[in-house]
This record gives sequence, C-alpha cells and structure tokens, in this order.
Amino acid sequence: MLSEIIEEDNLGLELIVVETSRLFLEQIEVLSSRIASLEKTLRSGAKRSESSARLMSMPGIWLDKGGTRSLPGAAPAITQFM
Repeated sequence: MLSEIIEEDNLGLELIVVETSRLFLEQIEVLSSRIASLEKTLRSGAKRSESSARLMSMPGIWLDKGGTRSLPGAAPAITQFM
C-alpha cells in the first residue's frame, strides 16, 4: 500500500514529501468515503425513480450498471438511448 511505502525510513524521502503525501492520502480517504456515500444515495434514489434508474443505466452518467464511475468520453452516442 502507498501509505506503507511512504512511511519506510530507508527510502530517504524528505520530510516535506512524507508530510505532503500523508495529507494527500488523508484527503483521498475522506473524499472516497464521501463519494461512496453519495453513490449509495444515488442507487437508493434510483430504486424509487424510473428517470434516475434510466440515467444511472447510461454509461458516463453517474454510475454504470456495475456501480463504477464511467468516463464521459467513453460513453456511446446519446442517440443510442433514444
């Protein structure tokens, strides 16, 4: 894991690099948790709303069917969904 590598003394990393890396890793952890919570809320809402469920089935919009975030550039043409 990256956090374990950063903490290794024998790497000779400058303290500022270690501290900055810790900060970035903390931010990633917090944001990942918040994103997961939002995704859970979206999935829950999609169960109650047909339009939300349709949006979530479109690649590049919110989540794909497998529950993973999709890149908008990887989405097929919108005409496919009409």
